[in-house]
Amino acid sequence: AQFGRPPLFVRAGAIVPSDPVRQHSAEALPHATFLDVFAADDMRGVLVERGADGATARTEFAAQLGYGALTL
Repeated sequence: AQFGRPPLFVRAGAIVPSDPVRQHSAEALPHATFLDVFAADDMRGVLVERGADGATARTEFAAQLGYGALTL
């Protein structure tokens, strides 16, 4: 971790979705979601989003390493 920032502990194989920092909830949603992939034999992650109408969407991620490439 950078000086002054707490370390992030994740399990091997985690896929962690994140968005750029927003200053308040009324700010426009970002155009892209970033995926931090922590390589391992078994890589999985889940993104759960809640819309303004209260509906939820669940997106599951899986990744595979092979021949020097990462496939999501």
